Amino acid sequence: MSTDSFPRSLETRLLQLGDVDFDALCEQHFPQVYVKFSRGLYLTEKVALLRRYCLRVPARIQALEAILLAME
Repeated sequence: MSTDSFPRSLETRLLQLGDVDFDALCEQHFPQVYVKFSRGLYLTEKVALLRRYCLRVPARIQALEAILLAME
């Protein structure tokens, strides 16, 4: 997987979680991203932060996919 490849379907699934569930997911599994969330940040902005974090290490994308799969 290239470093600029973040599956669109994954981004869509993250947006479908909604603010509360997305925040909980990040707090539990990606605290390095969660600490960057500030009051008033839109969900799309939060997803972008997680996306950039995952793109730095492609294995994080696979981990995120596994987490979302386990949530189904």
